[in-house]
Amino acid sequence: MGIESWPSRVQGTSSSYRGWAALAGYFDGDGTVEFNIHKFIVEIRLAFDENWKPHLEGIRRFLEERSIICGNVRKKESFNTWHLVISRISSVKKLARGLVKHTVKKRPELLAVLQYLDDGITAEAFVEKMNAFVRQGERTGKIKGPAAPFTHETGRELAHRCPRPRKRKSSASEEDKNQLQTGAHDGPVVQR
Repeated sequence: MGIESWPSRVQGTSSSYRGWAALAGYFDGDGTVEFNIHKFIVEIRLAFDENWKPHLEGIRRFLEERSIICGNVRKKESFNTWHLVISRISSVKKLARGLVKHTVKKRPELLAVLQYLDDGITAEAFVEKMNAFVRQGERTGKIKGPAAPFTHETGRELAHRCPRPRKRKSSASEEDKNQLQTGAHDGPVVQR
């Protein structure tokens, strides 16, 4: 049987999944909770990895049909696999809620994601939970931390109140720069 006679779902021209239970099974195996620790918050992403791009494109369509905003399916060069990431907070929450009741292995991780994003635990408690899963062998990865002792919403409010460091602009004028380059200057050179 040639590839042209395969059903369209195998060719990747339609959604790969028809329901949350099947997608949750896939997430249990090849999905992951990714996170980065910032000054006030933990940034959480849900991701899928696969060596066959059409599979992830089908997952992306399934999620977008349910108003979950996804990133593009992109190549992870160092691993020779494809990667699909969901990072918008509302979409992470919606995806986690859709998966959690059907997952087995990653249910505790998804529950921790929802607890943190729904302000039930602090960033610090979230990272402690994820680290405990690593220590228990339920999750691969490195021990991370420390994280802020704030809930997600409080951390976001604090982050918005604090000015972000900006790239420092040179205080030298164009004339000053030209003088430095040519060695021309008025008066003595002062070193600070």
